[in-house]
Amino acid sequence: LGGSGIKNYSVYYRSSSMGTWQTYWGNTVATEAPFPGIPGETVDFLVRARDNAYNVGPWRDQPTDTTTFYRTKIGGKVVDNRGTPLESVAIDITPAPMFPAVTNELGEFAGYTIDPGDYTLSINQTGYLPTPSTNIADNEDFERNITLLPADTLFLNGTFEASGFLPIGWQTAGGMNVGITAQQRATGKYSVRMAAATSQAAQSTNAIVTGDLLQQVTIPASMPSPTLSFLASAAGDQFGDGTRLEVIVLPDGGSEIVVKPIGLLEEKWNHYWVDLQAFSGLKVDIIFRTTQDSTDPGITVFLDDISLGSAEPELWLGMSSLPRSAIMGDLVTIEIAYGNRGGVAANGVIMDVTLDNSLGVINTIPPATQNGFDLQWNLPDLAAKSGPEKLLINAFVAGNPPQAMKVEGEITSAVAETHTVNNRAELFIGNQREVLLPVIGGAPQ
Repeated sequence: LGGSGIKNYSVYYRSSSMGTWQTYWGNTVATEAPFPGIPGETVDFLVRARDNAYNVGPWRDQPTDTTTFYRTKIGGKVVDNRGTPLESVAIDITPAPMFPAVTNELGEFAGYTIDPGDYTLSINQTGYLPTPSTNIADNEDFERNITLLPADTLFLNGTFEASGFLPIGWQTAGGMNVGITAQQRATGKYSVRMAAATSQAAQSTNAIVTGDLLQQVTIPASMPSPTLSFLASAAGDQFGDGTRLEVIVLPDGGSEIVVKPIGLLEEKWNHYWVDLQAFSGLKVDIIFRTTQDSTDPGITVFLDDISLGSAEPELWLGMSSLPRSAIMGDLVTIEIAYGNRGGVAANGVIMDVTLDNSLGVINTIPPATQNGFDLQWNLPDLAAKSGPEKLLINAFVAGNPPQAMKVEGEITSAVAETHTVNNRAELFIGNQREVLLPVIGGAPQ
């Protein structure tokens, strides 16, 4: 004999302002419906099913699901000048969202608003330039990737927060209109707009129109991994046409070198970066050149958040143990995973681990230098975007262990890092024994 099948459902709700269960939908066969939530209000939902034999699911006070309603979502991703996601970066959203917005290990963040009105978003992270405040219109979801500019950037006014005229440091050349605009922006209020007066103007003279935005800098020989970083978007670009954006380096007294050709620009903001180590110690013009071919549709290019500064590794580590808890005399294996998420290699890598004094070391893989409860490994260099690699510690529980045995780890390198939140980790091993019991006679009811 098979089951009779579901006949219908009853749906109940309980809001944080009411406190008692209310019927929202009775005896329905539908499996979805809109609910008029109020931003900031938490609502419990309970669903009871009825089958064709008239059996009804039991009543229970525990909700089937719970949600908190919001007005808009402000989200995005935060990266450094080589596109490395930055974890644990606090996002300043004003007025404050329901919960603090902080980036995860992928650099992603989300803030859920409840108050009507416009919002602003900014970031003030140690080791980077503060982002200009970005206005977000009322009742509008906002999604934006944000690149943090290094504090040692050589460019003046790379965020272009100046109305009317190009800010100090920037120059223009060529036949295009190049200037500040509020039409588009990656952050703040303004960006740079580069466009021919009309595509027909180019066609009428059978010419190619170019426009340059440039700034002259001297790249210090002591700057680690000098990196040019910028955000770009465009309107009117088409696949396969000759219209394009190029990044050019012109050494003092030398010839132009194209270091970043971009054949197709999207309407959304995209991040680009270029390694300029080859020009270390030189005075150079950094040129952003837009070329409008005479037979192509007109293109408008927008640039924002331009920097030329040092880049860094982004080391990380994590720890786990098997078993997760243990008592005196038990054997424990501690696994340490680590790597480099950054766009720059790390050399002189050192891993330091301090064990709880109730843990005795049997061996480590690979062998570590041991001083009491302190372990250290001198590790091979970590290439950019590499890992995970693994270390193992085989240990036993001795003496009178505390309720939780603490293991601390830290990874460092000879290359300076500004963002070190991922360089440390802690592990707690419980002082108890896990016992897995068999299930007899089927699953528990």
